[in-house]
Amino acid sequence: MAHLTPTAANDIVAVRWGDYTSVITGGTGKFANATGSLDYFGVADFTNLTLVLRYRGQVCYSK
Repeated sequence: MAHLTPTAANDIVAVRWGDYTSVITGGTGKFANATGSLDYFGVADFTNLTLVLRYRGQVCYSK
């Protein structure tokens, strides 16, 4: 879970590379036993309730 808090008067938050990471440890169906991680960057606009993110990383699937 991530919590973004606006720091400027215009309610816009920058999400920088390395600020948020998802660690993947399993799943269901074809994603059972998957491992990996994803990093994100983008912008959150709390005035317009929008979020734009890009991500990079790797997910490894079990055969």
